[in-house]
Amino acid sequence: MRASLFAGRYRVVRRLGAGAMGAVYEVLDIATGRPRALKVMHAHAATRGDLRERFRLEARVAGEVESPFLVDVLDAGTDDATGAPYLVMELLHGEDLGQRLRRAGALPAAEVIRLLSQVALALDATHARGIVHRDLKPSNLFVEERPREDARIKIVDFGVAKVLTELGDPETTGAVGTPTYMAPEQIRGLPVGPAADIHALGMVAFTLLVGSPYWEDERGQDPITFALTAVKGPVEPARARAARRGRELAAAFDAWFVRATHPDPERRFSRATIAIRALGVALGVPAAMLEGEELQADDARDADEPRADEQTRTSSATRTGTSDATATRTSDASATMPLGVDTRPPRRRRAVVLLSAGIAALGAGSFVAMFHEDVRPDATRPVPSASRPARALLACPVLVASGVDAPAGWLGAAAAATFCERARVLFGGDPGSTLLPAELLGFPGQPSDRSPEDPYAGPEARTRSLDAARRAEMHIDGEVLRGASGFEVRIVLKNDAGVERDHAEGRGRGLYEAVREVMDALVTRGSLPRAARLAPEEADVSRAKDVDGALRLLDLTLAMAHNAGGLPGACAAVEEKASDLAEIGLIERYRCAYTLGLRTPEITLPALDEASPGALAARARLEHMVFRRDPPEVVEAILKQANEAPSPQARSTLWATASCLLQSTDPGRAAEAALLSVQASPKNPVGEFCAPWLQLAAVTQGTERAPAAVRGMQAWAPWEGYGWLLGALATEDAETSLVFARRAHVLSPFDTYVATVLADRLFSSGLREEVRGLALQVSTGGYPVHRVARDKWLVQVDASEARLSRALERARRVMGTEAEDAGWVRVERLQIAWRALEIGLLLGRGPEVADDIVRVFLEPEPPPLDGAHLDVPLRLPAICARASRGVSRRCFDRFRSLKERLSGGLLPETDAFVAGAERYAEGDLAGAAQAFRPLVRAPGPFVAVMGEAMLEAFEHAGEDEIVGRLLEALEASEAKAAGARAWMAQAATRAARRGDRARAERFARRVIDAWAMADADVPLVRDMRALLTAGARGRNSSNRSDRRGDSGTR
Repeated sequence: MRASLFAGRYRVVRRLGAGAMGAVYEVLDIATGRPRALKVMHAHAATRGDLRERFRLEARVAGEVESPFLVDVLDAGTDDATGAPYLVMELLHGEDLGQRLRRAGALPAAEVIRLLSQVALALDATHARGIVHRDLKPSNLFVEERPREDARIKIVDFGVAKVLTELGDPETTGAVGTPTYMAPEQIRGLPVGPAADIHALGMVAFTLLVGSPYWEDERGQDPITFALTAVKGPVEPARARAARRGRELAAAFDAWFVRATHPDPERRFSRATIAIRALGVALGVPAAMLEGEELQADDARDADEPRADEQTRTSSATRTGTSDATATRTSDASATMPLGVDTRPPRRRRAVVLLSAGIAALGAGSFVAMFHEDVRPDATRPVPSASRPARALLACPVLVASGVDAPAGWLGAAAAATFCERARVLFGGDPGSTLLPAELLGFPGQPSDRSPEDPYAGPEARTRSLDAARRAEMHIDGEVLRGASGFEVRIVLKNDAGVERDHAEGRGRGLYEAVREVMDALVTRGSLPRAARLAPEEADVSRAKDVDGALRLLDLTLAMAHNAGGLPGACAAVEEKASDLAEIGLIERYRCAYTLGLRTPEITLPALDEASPGALAARARLEHMVFRRDPPEVVEAILKQANEAPSPQARSTLWATASCLLQSTDPGRAAEAALLSVQASPKNPVGEFCAPWLQLAAVTQGTERAPAAVRGMQAWAPWEGYGWLLGALATEDAETSLVFARRAHVLSPFDTYVATVLADRLFSSGLREEVRGLALQVSTGGYPVHRVARDKWLVQVDASEARLSRALERARRVMGTEAEDAGWVRVERLQIAWRALEIGLLLGRGPEVADDIVRVFLEPEPPPLDGAHLDVPLRLPAICARASRGVSRRCFDRFRSLKERLSGGLLPETDAFVAGAERYAEGDLAGAAQAFRPLVRAPGPFVAVMGEAMLEAFEHAGEDEIVGRLLEALEASEAKAAGARAWMAQAATRAARRGDRARAERFARRVIDAWAMADADVPLVRDMRALLTAGARGRNSSNRSDRRGDSGTR
């Protein structure tokens, strides 16, 4: 055909190759002037109808499935002159992988993942159309070289393997493929489905990584002996076989290979993309997201998804529908795919009988010929894009929960989310590798008015999340029980069809400890994969060098959130790896000491590395936490990186860090940055005290945006005790506040701040004996912070029982700082001082006690204060306002000088609050009202510490509407000191002036009932008795007037 014109359009340049079915030529398309590849069917093959149909199938495959990894078929028909069927395709330049292996040997792991990711996308698409390749091998994977672009895979010889063998080609396969890559069902002559290509993909991966096929050693065997060996599937571990050939494979590869090449097709990966992303996890190389390819996640499992018992279709062009009910997900959300290995022995089959039938159907000669791979490049075949959604490796629906007050769904969600958070790191760190309960239920990935008040309260949360979990390769089910000694967790690991793969139980004082025990058992047995390396983005953001380090860091985060006694052990585990954790190792060393109330270590700030987003953010948080410094140039560098960072995890961490640093100087920008952080990755737990949801909740506290932020945090991080704690602080409903505070305490019983909020709610409900039990339980924590917290609650108990003198004496004694005080102990000491001031105000000794607090906490240098918690900068201005005149002025000046050091706990409207407090201390009530005005829309925490002052200021200004709003906020807040607070006397007086006798009497009696039997004189009790007496006289006078009026009418 050389130099001739074929089909009136294609000028033949040269012959490229030939096989039993046809020949391939390089041609010039005279209509376009472009070079093409022309495949022409041999005349003797064209006489057979079945072969002509196979030939046409190639064109149909390309037409039905578009993909950059299939050879484009541009034209097809029959030549009028010769009657020969032909195909015109794109002309490829390069070599197949068989040639590359012979030329260069084994490929690097990253290159293998890059190339096989493309193969996987193509296979998923063809499988979705009912087309199975059946002869996947290196020589059928053509590497197309492209100018100025990365090489690209093209799969060739789609659907023709069976035909070639029937024509007697000595170097290609029959209907069942090439023996060294064939699945056991192919060797048996059984019908095959997509699982056969998955098996071959596993074998190809081994070949590319090692440089020779798994069955290389068996090539010299006679066909029957080889078939009897191969039909059982690989028995010798892949790593051991590779080692004998001088190649070392990642430890996790064995588990992956066992699943990919399992003798039972039902137990292999369900999709090629899932298999290759799992391989990426095993090798520590993230599977590539390809240009122009969009991965999707099902809203629910597609009805037409091929089940194991349906995967028996042949390579005919039977089309299968695909569901339109999908929600598109970007590459940011899809990531690492499944691994999970079923270690149960394969089911026994009558192998010899079936083998005999399969080999007889082929003929012994054909089977012998199949041992030789076709190594000729053939640039002629189609391969598709991913038309099926890629799926996560593991989904974690809401578990059954018991041992806590109903509704218990929140605990089931907390346990499930804890499992998935640890699994994400275990799989290499990609956020897309797991699906949290929030994702399964479709919760908004940012604060929203659509977020439910109590996200997991209804029974439908478990049902719906369990149904949606089958979108993943694996999912968990089970139960979590909270008992007297901690938690018990029972987990069943299932595949996407709901069939159990493995199960395990775990126990622990903290929830994460019980979950960890379960996961350790599953990993040991190979049911849960463990990545060889972290994904680069996770390694940069977490600052860990390996999976073990990243897991230790996450477990420490969980130990902080589930503070049930395991925190010292988690701190010690991180300390062991501190040298491998860069800046985070220093942060956690400091944070552990701080939280346990131990002396914080000396920290040397490492050099600034702006090239690494993770290093830049971590160093900034370290400088912020330890040195209370937020250099503007560092803030700007972080903001710049946040806009440019390549991964959602990096963007999220950078935005959260920027919010932390901006909180004291620019609260508005801080709130915006925190929101951007959550939007970038609502699953991101990185950032210590500046973690995204925690930071967003902190910067919005006391504002109208707080409830939505807290609801979002509860939905996405139900394992985080502070999500429920902040919910207790944000709600105005006393019953809900107590419920949320109890949940926080269930998760974190040794967290003294959690216990403090719970104690306040218990006091509000009159449950003093429960507070005594709480104090006893927390005091068993064994660290200074627990001892000081116990003293604080004993002060509260005394005050609640009207032993005010005793409570004040105890508080002034234990609020005194000690040389060894550090970290959270300092916050607890100041809280005790605050209790002393509240009692002092009741007894008319407020200035005396406030002056004492200023002397202990503000005058020393350095001051024994810690500004990481909002209580500190919130209460100090209120203390200054209550001090004597001269001390008050010095106190406010000192507070301003310390503001930068207290930046970690500053609320957005702190400046307005300080200005109002200072005006009030000066006696300028009009100025105080003006300064306080910005706080009125969401008075929240401010009215809780200076409610009486704010009421007095706005009453003086005649702002009745604002006074009413403040009273509503105060009434909604918890009542302290045996169910009464000083502002109630103001409310009673105001109601009496307005003629609302019932309201005046109600508040007055609460004050009297609380403190009438106190062990010291309480001036407010005298005032309220006088108010009731005056009210009674007024009623009597009114009654007498009424009687006189009545008698006059008779």
